[in-house]
Amino acid sequence: LEILSEVANSENVNTIVSEIAEYIYESSKEIAALAIKTIGKIAIKQPEATSHAIERLISSLELEIPWIVSATMCVMQDIFRVFPQQSDEVLPELKRCLHIIEDDEGKTAVLWMIGEYGEQIDEAPYLLEDMINSYDRISYKIKIELLTSTVKLFFKRPAECKPALAVLLRLTIDDNSNVDLHDRAMFFFRLLREDIESARQIISHRSEPIEQFLEFKDEEMIDRLFEEFNSLAVIYGNPSDTFMTIEMAKRPILISSDIPVSDPSSSSDPQSFQHTPSDEHDHSVQSQEYQEHDQHYGSYVEQEAYSGQHQPSSQDLHQDQDTTIELVPDAKISPGLYESLWQAIELGSQLSFSLNTVPSMEKMEADLSLDFIYSMASGAQDDQIKFFFFSQDQRTGMFFLSQIVIKGCECLLVVKCSDDTASESYTE
Repeated sequence: LEILSEVANSENVNTIVSEIAEYIYESSKEIAALAIKTIGKIAIKQPEATSHAIERLISSLELEIPWIVSATMCVMQDIFRVFPQQSDEVLPELKRCLHIIEDDEGKTAVLWMIGEYGEQIDEAPYLLEDMINSYDRISYKIKIELLTSTVKLFFKRPAECKPALAVLLRLTIDDNSNVDLHDRAMFFFRLLREDIESARQIISHRSEPIEQFLEFKDEEMIDRLFEEFNSLAVIYGNPSDTFMTIEMAKRPILISSDIPVSDPSSSSDPQSFQHTPSDEHDHSVQSQEYQEHDQHYGSYVEQEAYSGQHQPSSQDLHQDQDTTIELVPDAKISPGLYESLWQAIELGSQLSFSLNTVPSMEKMEADLSLDFIYSMASGAQDDQIKFFFFSQDQRTGMFFLSQIVIKGCECLLVVKCSDDTASESYTE
């Protein structure tokens, strides 16, 4: 099979495809799968044989053997990414294939085709609806492809897909079993709500056909690209010496190692809570445990967090006898900088006290914002409520970071900043 794929040319390719197709009916699953893959490889490398190859692959679907149908659909997906105009003969078979296939790879390939060519398939919305109805019984890989295909088909057949899309978005947004799935659902949800026309241009835009798959390139070239995997060489498809000068290659790469890595499992880590969105138009979905808040945040610029001022040292502050703290009315700080500052300052001022009544999270944040103390994150965890606040001194540009933990009526306040004296004054 490997030899036949290498010797195929314009004169013998159809004969070779017919020969290889006979191996699909072999009793060996490994040989049959390789035959299907080889036909797909020839169809992509030899355009004149594409139609004949598709015909032979469609013939194999008549066997209705799940793993053969699955392997065929995966190969068809690759062929259509190069030759999208060849899809007409296969589309009528998708409904039957979707019910035969048992593995994730084959099902995701069929769902991809429905998303790409659903306007040509009469029953496309109803095929997706059937999958949505069995949401709890499918894997996250299928869920991701199902979500993407449903959103794509919505722009092609909105009336038929709108109810199903609404149900699927609700299911995927509430699904915490996989971060990728949840994030993609939130992306689609916000994009659709913000600007439907922009969403149409981004989501339903059909990609340009692929000229060549990486695995079909010269093996030596592939090895060189993988040596520079985390670089532009992979994007350009050529080694760096083909597009970089010697002067460029000699420039040092500066990597900052100053910011500590956060521990997601730490209960005192502000990253473990949901951050306030950075855009006042970003109305995030509310849940029972976490709430996102829109007040007092504009665009975050990490490098300008101190408004261009010098961050004072402890010695500078002690030399200045004026300990009056005057807070910036509209202070801003990025979540990343907040986290790095919080972890960099090991000790902070603490204050414990009791509350007569426990205010709501919204009231707590609203009341403190009147004094220019703003919420970075908040959330309920077990039997306690936690807040992370920040404010900035107008005179020095120094940030005050604070954590409030409320358990029952008992409250613990922790304040951190780069100067102990200022931290104590701020706590009082």
